[in-house]
Amino acid sequence: MKLSFDCLKTLMTGAVRYEERAGKLRPLRFSVEQERMYYAVDPSFGKKTLSTAGIKAEFFTNSKTLTVEVEAYPSSSRYFFDFDVTVNGELVESFGSTLKNEDNSIAKSKKLRHTTSLGEGEKRVAVFFPWSVAIDIISVEIDDGADIRPAPRKYKMLTFGDSITHGYDAKNPSKAYATALATALDADPCNKGIGGEVFRPSLAALCEDTIPDIITVAYGTNDWSKLSSIEEYKQNSEQFYTILSGLYPDARIIALAPIWRVDIEKETKLGEFSNIAKQIHAIAENIPNMQVIDCVDFLPKKPEIFSDLRIHPNDRGFEYYLKGILENL
Repeated sequence: MKLSFDCLKTLMTGAVRYEERAGKLRPLRFSVEQERMYYAVDPSFGKKTLSTAGIKAEFFTNSKTLTVEVEAYPSSSRYFFDFDVTVNGELVESFGSTLKNEDNSIAKSKKLRHTTSLGEGEKRVAVFFPWSVAIDIISVEIDDGADIRPAPRKYKMLTFGDSITHGYDAKNPSKAYATALATALDADPCNKGIGGEVFRPSLAALCEDTIPDIITVAYGTNDWSKLSSIEEYKQNSEQFYTILSGLYPDARIIALAPIWRVDIEKETKLGEFSNIAKQIHAIAENIPNMQVIDCVDFLPKKPEIFSDLRIHPNDRGFEYYLKGILENL
């Protein structure tokens, strides 16, 4: 039994809008205004808004099987992509592909169709979409005559950040910290992470249609390595948090100071790496609904915890990151 796109929308979380074209459904995590803003800032950032980071379908069903057919498109600097399927919270299967051809060129798109066995009886199923590519849904099918209904969540969650929040470089999308944190908190996630991003007040000012209960913010590592002065960082970060608090005064704002990176001992135009966390703490003194969590010691200080051996956690690294956050909430 093929599910209608209207039905699928009721099962999806993490998407703020959808585009339908040529018989396909594309879930999107940024509003039209946010997407336009990013294309104006940097076309590569605009393209990254199309990635399905944090998006998933979650539902109750008694179907024994689930068949997903999609088409993937490049949208980031990573070309591998995977889906995770969980049943009652347990990972039962991962499946995916790569957009790289045999000659190492990048395909314009790639179709993928896969059937997962879900087992007997009614169960809670979640399908986690890739963080690394854009996805058009061609079809989702369950057994003929099977029941299906949305799985409600307790909170609404908004996550801001750079490539690590975006998901780089989790093999399993369900392991990326922003997605895993939303799962742990029973929250509808909305991931605004963009690889390479810094504190950008104009993004914070483009408010959401849904009022979040929880907001996490995890910028700073790119600010430290990219910006030209500590004054620029102080201004941008303070404006970002002030805007968020003004728009969402009842939300719990959790500021995640950056995790350790291999080159942490060098000095940039912003000085020592610790200056990033110090400024975030200073901002929090004047924002009552803001909590700061220092994350620099959450991951073992070993290159092998990082997929690129320096900045982006692998799945094991993300487990340490998640554990540290949950223990400090």
